[in-house]
Amino acid sequence: MGVLVVIAYVIFGFLVFIEAPVELGQGHVPKVVEKYTKRLDIGVAYQLIASEKEGDGYILMMRKTGTSDFNCSRVEGPIPSSNFTLVDGKPVTIDAPVPTVGVK
Repeated sequence: MGVLVVIAYVIFGFLVFIEAPVELGQGHVPKVVEKYTKRLDIGVAYQLIASEKEGDGYILMMRKTGTSDFNCSRVEGPIPSSNFTLVDGKPVTIDAPVPTVGVK
């Protein structure tokens, strides 16, 4: 019985460490300035959560509207409005999207 527990822990450890490196890079802020299109999709609604000036650019924390997908980017130029989308690679102000309500 003890051997089976040890084998189960070893298998669990391998599975965790195979998946972990994929997820570890998801929460970093890039060190160099990027274009908006590097991490964001054109035509998708985003909500600006926070912004911080650093050097010549800004660090922005954004959320894809209607999801729990957050993104941090380092960009140059003006800060987008609280609700925006990308048109031709540049942030454009939009009205706050109305959340969808599930229908039974």
